[in-house]
Amino acid sequence: MEEKQNAERAHRGLFRYQGARYLFTGISCGILELGLFQFLLWLTGNVVGSNVIAIAFSMAYNFVMSRKFSFKSKGDWRRSLGLFSALFIFNMSFTSFLVETLIETFEWFPPLAKLTAMISVACWNFPLFRKVIFI
Repeated sequence: MEEKQNAERAHRGLFRYQGARYLFTGISCGILELGLFQFLLWLTGNVVGSNVIAIAFSMAYNFVMSRKFSFKSKGDWRRSLGLFSALFIFNMSFTSFLVETLIETFEWFPPLAKLTAMISVACWNFPLFRKVIFI
C-alpha cells in the first residue's frame, strides 16, 4: 500500500515539475511568437502572413525546448517531429482563422486576439505533448 502511495506522489511531483517546465517554455515561446507577430504585422500589415511566420519560428523553438527541457523525451525524435508537425499545421490553421476573425470581424486589438488564440492552443498542447508527442 505504501509503495502505491509513493508512486502516486512521485507521479504528482513529476506532473508539477513538468508543468512548470512546460509553463516556462510556453511563456518564452509566447513572448517570441507575440513579439514577432506584432513586429511583422507592423512591418507588412498582413495578419495571416505575420501569424504564420511567427508561429513557424516559435514552434521550432518550442519543439527543441519541449523535447530537451520540458519533457526530456528519449523517444524517437522523428516520430515526435512528425506528430508535432501535424499539430503545428492544425494549430497554425486554427489560430490564423481565429486571429483574423477576431481582428477583422469583431475589431479586437491584434495583440489581444493573438494572445487569446495562443492560450487556446496551450490548453490542448500540454496533454498532447505529455501523453502523445514527447513520450
